Amino acid sequence: MCDFSDDDVARVRALTDAAEAATGIVPLGDDAWTGMHTMAGRDRGVFDESGHGYAHVARHHDDEWSIELVARPGAAVDLDALLTDAVDVVAAEGGGHVTYWVHGTDADRDAETRATGAGFVAERDLLQMRVPLPLADAPRWP
Repeated sequence: MCDFSDDDVARVRALTDAAEAATGIVPLGDDAWTGMHTMAGRDRGVFDESGHGYAHVARHHDDEWSIELVARPGAAVDLDALLTDAVDVVAAEGGGHVTYWVHGTDADRDAETRATGAGFVAERDLLQMRVPLPLADAPRWP
């Protein structure tokens, strides 16, 4: 059974909408929303004490996890503690490889400091490249 009630999903939606409105960055990936709405019961959600921060913990395989964080802009949310709580959920569920996804850029490097402080190491950067269509000129290949 899925651990997410309709109220939980609404709380997460309010947080993500506020974060996206303030930053222009979508703070949770499609997998998080799918995990909240499926009945597989493999995903978990962790709210901070204030209710203004949220960690989505997704179990992809028995030993493969991902974590994403979102906080209400301007709210005093301890994201380091929230990440630790999310990692604790993974440990309580048997552990495994964990990917901590950070959406968008973080000019002051808080996300990088948070990740390394929690023991994560960079594996890759995912870039989204966009171009308006139709193209003004035909592409020229090297």
